[in-house]
Amino acid sequence: MIRKRLILSLLTPLSLFGCSIFHERPIQLMSDTAAALRAAREVSADSLAPEKYRRATEAFFKAQNEYRMKNFQIAEDFAAKAKRLAEESEFDALRQGSSRTSLLPPEVPVPPPEPSTIEPPVGELATEVMKRPAGGSPSTGTGGGSGPGGTGTGTGGGNAPNNGTGGGASYPNGGSGGSTGTPQQFPPNFSP
Repeated sequence: MIRKRLILSLLTPLSLFGCSIFHERPIQLMSDTAAALRAAREVSADSLAPEKYRRATEAFFKAQNEYRMKNFQIAEDFAAKAKRLAEESEFDALRQGSSRTSLLPPEVPVPPPEPSTIEPPVGELATEVMKRPAGGSPSTGTGGGSGPGGTGTGTGGGNAPNNGTGGGASYPNGGSGGSTGTPQQFPPNFSP
């Protein structure tokens, strides 16, 4: 007698929770039902077949709640009912002359970007200024001279002290130049 009560007391909770322990999650059916409801809404079933559409949405709401509570068998039953009602409401709306309209915004082709109209900077690049030794600024000048390739003339510049005098650059084809120049002006917070 005690043994029967013990077995019965152990089996009763298992029978109550059996649907969540031994039943698989109806993931695919829930997804299919959601798609059927979207398709019904695309053909305006909510206004052309409102009763079936309302019953379908209510059944799907109950299915979602049961799914959250881990009652998968009950959730599957409600989802199957909701899917059937959603498909019926979609069919009724199409039979009444509705046309399928997408709920997504219309796709507008994106034109290619416009070509750049930015002018390249004039003068030295910041990386070139940073490579120059401290205290120097560029100088400009013309001059002539001889180099390894012979004699020639050329314009030259180079590193000069801040007062802008001196400097020179050697050219590979012969020629070096440099003379007094004007120092380049930098913004007040810039230090080369």
